[in-house]
Amino acid sequence: DSASATTWKLENGTFVILKEFSLKTRFINQNVLEPYFLIRNFTFTYGDISPGRQNLQDARKFFKSSPPSYTPSYYLDIGLWTPPKSLDEFLISSLPQDPIPKKSEISREPSAGILKSKYPNIVTLKEFLMKTWELDSKTFAKGDDTDEYRNFLNTTYVEYDSKFDTIRDSFVKSLDGELINSLKKAVLAVVHSLLRQYNPQNMKDYDTTNVLMRGYWTGNVQNGIINHYPNTIIGNLIHSENWCTLYQRIGKYKFVSLLRWTSIFVYLRNDSYYQVSGIPFETVNPPRLKKRVREERLSEFSRKMPRFDQQVQSIERSFSAVIFKRDYIFYRRAIPSKSSCHNNVWLGLPSNHILAKVKRKKEGYDSKYVLSQIFKEEFELTSNIKTFDDGFDCEHEDKATALECLQPALALIQKMISSHKRIHYSTYLKNVCPVKFKNIESGIPKEVATSFEQVSNFAQGILKMLIPAEFWGCQHNQNVVFNAVDRFIRLGKFEKMTLHYALQCFKTKRCTWINSHDPKRRARIISEFILWIFDGLVIPLLRTNFYITDTQSEKNLVYYFRQDVWKEITRMEFDRFLETNFKKMSQDKEVIVSTVRFVPKTNGYRPIVKMTNRRKQ
Repeated sequence: DSASATTWKLENGTFVILKEFSLKTRFINQNVLEPYFLIRNFTFTYGDISPGRQNLQDARKFFKSSPPSYTPSYYLDIGLWTPPKSLDEFLISSLPQDPIPKKSEISREPSAGILKSKYPNIVTLKEFLMKTWELDSKTFAKGDDTDEYRNFLNTTYVEYDSKFDTIRDSFVKSLDGELINSLKKAVLAVVHSLLRQYNPQNMKDYDTTNVLMRGYWTGNVQNGIINHYPNTIIGNLIHSENWCTLYQRIGKYKFVSLLRWTSIFVYLRNDSYYQVSGIPFETVNPPRLKKRVREERLSEFSRKMPRFDQQVQSIERSFSAVIFKRDYIFYRRAIPSKSSCHNNVWLGLPSNHILAKVKRKKEGYDSKYVLSQIFKEEFELTSNIKTFDDGFDCEHEDKATALECLQPALALIQKMISSHKRIHYSTYLKNVCPVKFKNIESGIPKEVATSFEQVSNFAQGILKMLIPAEFWGCQHNQNVVFNAVDRFIRLGKFEKMTLHYALQCFKTKRCTWINSHDPKRRARIISEFILWIFDGLVIPLLRTNFYITDTQSEKNLVYYFRQDVWKEITRMEFDRFLETNFKKMSQDKEVIVSTVRFVPKTNGYRPIVKMTNRRKQ
């Protein structure tokens, strides 16, 4: 940052500080001075920082016990140590006899093999600027540039479309009316353009379209963008000296075109890359690997035998595509109840739940009906999971075969139906998730909200009472699913969970209620069962017994309120607003009615009016 030169006269020679500069370390906001030295014919080059050695004596002990791993240099932490006026005692006598080069000084070209295998048109940033825009290297790289900036140009990779030139020209014309006079405004102009073009309908689309869009949402505000949570990519872009230098060298139009129409990967260390723009790396189709030709001869029967590991891989790929419908739990109103208890709120599983709807018409009918609703794919109904890669089609399966495969589960289903009728959901909810109604008047949401631990204990307790132990097969499998339930409850608003995550470490062979030795079929049955536990039990339990919402201060933070408690909160808040902010309208006037919901703040609740569902009344 600031260079200076100093000469110190020593008995053994001349000690010259060639350069001093201020370097911010990752430690507690310390500015550490790191010197470059020249002693006789020894050149002291880059040195590491060793914090904590507050005097020369400690430093000398350190050098003798741990010689430097590079040469010809020594280092001191002089951010905590003031050099003495006389440096005769400095460590000239302890120079290493057989110096060892520092590992970080060994030059090694970073490998981008995985990027090159996934993107056909990927080149370094330097090659992209020279090839696509035909820029002279002197335009964006100058002789006095830092080594960090030069490495940035040579190790950053850019993937672009073959039609980049045509797309870029039309995009630049659309920016003529926008004022772009800084790096920050250039980055936000790209975000504006992405939101205008794609206009995603839900958070999933935002996460899979472009990494620059994460955290941003279109809204009815002055600039058209709402920032729900920080996007660290944009923060790093705006505050990076390398990107700032590049922006100044190539100009605003080329810079915004680079961010808007390419995928950029910045090299970090250990062959790791950080994506800055473009479609998320994980959503791009993986490269197709060529199959290795097997030289060994197989018998006719062995060629027809499917490989178990291929089956498992095929099933796992299907699992990873199934995401639990977590969006369904937010902002759900309480179900009315005729009972005067619990503020006339229905608690437990909803009245239209499959376990509550069954009525015994003849022996075994109800359990067979529930079984067919849980394992839809086995009974040729609409499946929750797509057919697998090998073309297995369930429509050719006979229902009798499905019943034969799941015959032992019928008795377990009947136990589940009976358990549902015996469980007192409201009593159990009060015991596990107690709330003092007098705290509601304080107006502080945290005092009446139910903690994650209490909600998790309630859900796991109901599952334990409802699902027979034979369904799990062993205690290990039950723990696997319960841990996934706990994780599901603690997720932020915009976080997701896949079926694949819930099935990690699940031991399928322990489930003896499946009459099938086909590993693929067993895995499919277990996957449908676990999917039903979440979509058919956990989610209905949460949305019926709790009002789940985000907060005003932290959009990704989730609050759980018991439905009877939330009904009392909204009643009090409505009364308060009616008294202070509303007036009675004449019946002759036509009034536009909109829905209102309350969002918890640190102290109190904020009303949110949804104008999209307006209706005349």
